[in-house]
Amino acid sequence: MDICQILGDKGFEKALEYYTEEELKSIIERLELEKLLKIPGFGKKKVLQIQKETFEIITGKKYEDVLFGDAWEIYEEIISILVTYPRTEKSKNRFNLYMPLRDKDLILKRLNYCSKAKKFVEGLNQEEIHKILEYLSGISDLKIPTLKKFRDRVIITDEEEVSNKTKSEYYDSIYISSPHETRGIRNDYPLIFYLYGKNSALYDTLSEISDFTINIDDFSVQDIVPEIYIERFIENAQKIKFILDMYKILLEIKNSKGIIAEEGAKLDDYVLKLQKILDRVESFSKGNFPDESLNKLKNSLNLEEMVKVVEKDINEKFSKIIENQDIGIAGKDILSMLSDIKNSDPLKAFQSYIPKQLGDAYRKIVKESIEDLNQKTGLDVSELFPEEVSFPIEANRNELFEIKENVRKEISKREFEIKKEMMDIADLWGFLNQRVEECYDIDFFVAMGRFAVEKNLSMPKISDSGLSFRNGKNVFIQNSIPISYKIGKTEDNIVGNEKVIILTGANSGGKTTLLKLIITIQVLFQMGFLVPANDSFTSIFDEIGFLSKHRGESKGAFETSLKRLVPLAIEEKKRLLLVDELEAITEPGSAAKIIGTFLNFLRNSNTLCVIVTHLGEEIISSIRSIEDKLPEDMRVDGIEAKGLDESLELIVDRQPVFYKAGKSTPELIVERLSKTTEGKEKEVYQKMIDVLRKKP
Repeated sequence: MDICQILGDKGFEKALEYYTEEELKSIIERLELEKLLKIPGFGKKKVLQIQKETFEIITGKKYEDVLFGDAWEIYEEIISILVTYPRTEKSKNRFNLYMPLRDKDLILKRLNYCSKAKKFVEGLNQEEIHKILEYLSGISDLKIPTLKKFRDRVIITDEEEVSNKTKSEYYDSIYISSPHETRGIRNDYPLIFYLYGKNSALYDTLSEISDFTINIDDFSVQDIVPEIYIERFIENAQKIKFILDMYKILLEIKNSKGIIAEEGAKLDDYVLKLQKILDRVESFSKGNFPDESLNKLKNSLNLEEMVKVVEKDINEKFSKIIENQDIGIAGKDILSMLSDIKNSDPLKAFQSYIPKQLGDAYRKIVKESIEDLNQKTGLDVSELFPEEVSFPIEANRNELFEIKENVRKEISKREFEIKKEMMDIADLWGFLNQRVEECYDIDFFVAMGRFAVEKNLSMPKISDSGLSFRNGKNVFIQNSIPISYKIGKTEDNIVGNEKVIILTGANSGGKTTLLKLIITIQVLFQMGFLVPANDSFTSIFDEIGFLSKHRGESKGAFETSLKRLVPLAIEEKKRLLLVDELEAITEPGSAAKIIGTFLNFLRNSNTLCVIVTHLGEEIISSIRSIEDKLPEDMRVDGIEAKGLDESLELIVDRQPVFYKAGKSTPELIVERLSKTTEGKEKEVYQKMIDVLRKKP
């Protein structure tokens, strides 16, 4: 099988990012196509097309759907219920691909999966289910953030070929052909990476001004921009927490229920790895790096405010010293000072005549303040204040600016080093994606189990040529009444093995509901689900059809219906056919004869059929006119209304009575109308009752 031909060149290339070629071949051959939905670009429509093409390649026959007629509507109703159970969009989509199958092995595989899911959910308490659903609700595909250019770093190289090879949208790259071209680079970029190769002529010069020196053979983008890998973890921090919580609760459940040592070790390993990822992410997200030296550097960015406090403190202390000292200057010293002031810098001239004890006091105060500032910031601030006496004392603003710029560069460098250290979780990105996919599987598994538990589904047995069940309940109706029924031959002896059944009886008695129950059980089974009935037996049909009643059909509907029905009576396909009030499309007299003839042919085909009709007696009469009697492989069942209750609702036994035609309920319907109306309307309805009850 040419997988590339089926998926298309681009689709095949994309699929290989998620599966090996051997895995893809197995998925397609076994029609486990819901697994393809995880691949971007593979939606329901595309995957269903792949399913059809695969069938035709394997069998050499044209693909035909299992369902026909209004059976599709029942299938869509089932799907509409199923998709309410998963918490993730991808798991909902998987249910959309759970089409009815003809492959027995795959149906059995799905049944076994559904049974395990039901058993798992049955073993959970409500709190555990609530937690699992809560955590699953927060899980979706991991998002890879779009990163802008990092303008705090540059790659420099003295080889043009190396420069061309290593250009990137994430950082600047500069080719340097002579030493003078390095001017200004140190000031412009806190982080400089020098890439050298075999022909690097400026190695000494460029390595000296660089923070990192890297051989081109060892180069990788992640060495320059670890954020490419780190930011994706930070971006998905909340999802990672949900995934971790999901595996923690699974581990708790497994431990409480008792698990195989190997499986427990696997879950434990997953939890440890996820916890490691989350710990790192929570530490590094929003720049909260757990590093004492880095935190100290960041605090140093407030150096200007700290310096203002120090200036004020020094000036106050020095003022008190001056105020408390009587400083005398000799007359000749005054003359010398005036001369020096006239011929040199006045401040320096004045400072040279300050008494030694005052200068010593000044320098002591400044030294203590510098040491205290150094202790707080870890920075060398010894050049920040003047050595000579000055008042009021002011820090050198140029020096302060340069210190702060150096601090910013050191912060960038330290943050980069820490991010590099964090790269040890980069290798867990693939592991994290695997856990997301596994969470989708868990979501699907739990959803299927919850559906099976809530709808009280049971494992059916496979029969060759029949369908039967006990206490079947309609999944579309709240508090539905259990019904038992049988069509064809199974191991259940509830009734005979008739292939064609005429179901008659009361209006609103549940005949159409029974047809929907039958087809729901069959469709669920061939989808690979447990079924809403006990002791059920089901066959694998080539086709499942439901022709529901359609009132007010357009002209030509009768002809169209016949063209659709007659081939069903002569084809040899194994088929389940359910028909609801076919007589509605033509006049009753002709309808009974046509339906009788059709059913007579149908019983000799490979089709099991239940037809709901109000023309039971007329159809039976028509068949008897052909066969002289009702054939042994045909049966008439009936649902009857027994009267009206206190609320004027029909009292109906929904369970069909086998081998007995059910009576229609016009008399009861008219009686209800007569009791709910007054005046002239009531008189008309009462007259109708009298006519209906009048014996011929």
